[in-house]
Amino acid sequence: MTVTWAGPRSKGTEIRVYGVTACIAMPPSPGEGADGPCLVEHTPLPESARKLIAKAPASTGKVSWTWRNWENIGSSVALSPDGTAYEAIVIAAYNAAGHSKFIIVDPGYWCGGCTY
Repeated sequence: MTVTWAGPRSKGTEIRVYGVTACIAMPPSPGEGADGPCLVEHTPLPESARKLIAKAPASTGKVSWTWRNWENIGSSVALSPDGTAYEAIVIAAYNAAGHSKFIIVDPGYWCGGCTY
């Protein structure tokens, strides 16, 4: 996988890619046939639901990583080599001042009543 960005490209800034381990935006009891994204804009994203996947200097404009075949992983966006299922992917820029807001790269998807 590769994630690219146009900005920021400043020295001293690092881009971090996180896997989101929970389908946060899924309602507690989704109805049969209902569906939607696992992550939506302005959803609080607790540290406990994020796991660092990759990082790179912002000046490179991209970060890449390779994982095994992604077939048959159900509704998850990705399955890491350690078996962690990610329901969404986000990125943020980090520097000495802190970090940017999280940007949704892939919101994931849930489906009430679907079988995989």
